Amino acid sequence: MKNFILLTAAFLFFGQPALAAHPYGDDDQPHSQVMDDIPLMDGMQEAAPEMDAQNPGQLKNPNETTAVITGNDVMVNSYYNEQLRRKGWKPLNAQNPNVYVNDKGETLRVDSEFVDGRTTVKLNRTPAQAKPQPAPPPAPRKKKNFGDSSQYQEEQQ
Repeated sequence: MKNFILLTAAFLFFGQPALAAHPYGDDDQPHSQVMDDIPLMDGMQEAAPEMDAQNPGQLKNPNETTAVITGNDVMVNSYYNEQLRRKGWKPLNAQNPNVYVNDKGETLRVDSEFVDGRTTVKLNRTPAQAKPQPAPPPAPRKKKNFGDSSQYQEEQQ
């Protein structure tokens, strides 16, 4: 009986941090195999990434992934709303609460569908639009010496 009480007390004492852990995890959260900066919920199973047949060793689409978890979509949406905000993503606007944008200008769409007790989550990142680069300045023009006929002939050819 003493052993039982001691083990119970030890569990309660040492298990307290685990019991008090944040419901959505912390920085030790598993992350996507495809988008390594995007977290996955504990228990979420990510679909195997599709490889590009034309370019061995490269992903077919490195900006999309799908994962499934047992539970409802409200739970999943709440998780991503909190986790993405912690990682610097902000909702695009009130009309698009499942689309997030980061300070790099990338967008991340989180679509979820709840069917038969399971939620399928589709994550789709759109890279920032490349800013147009200014045209390079024209190369300086070289003075032509028309007194040297060999140079003039080379330029004419």
